[in-house]
Amino acid sequence: MPQLDGPDALLPAFLLARRLGVSRQLVNYWHKNGKLEQADEGADGRPLFRFLDGAKLEADMRSNPRSHRKPAWEARDRNTGGASGQPAYAA
Repeated sequence: MPQLDGPDALLPAFLLARRLGVSRQLVNYWHKNGKLEQADEGADGRPLFRFLDGAKLEADMRSNPRSHRKPAWEARDRNTGGASGQPAYAA
């Protein structure tokens, strides 16, 4: 049984995605392109990934200036125009 808690947790793609707040498809894309290495293989043959590796990669991707991914609260903030900081309403 893989370890499911802590930074060295070994998680399948769907669970890693849920904990990082990204899609399962993005985790699989990272794996396919060599950005996220498989740490082990589950009993069912699915790849398992270290949580810490995924968290570091997600933080690097989010901090990239070309990233379109922003914190969810910015998109839902009614008082600003999202990341632009401009009011979404005319005063």
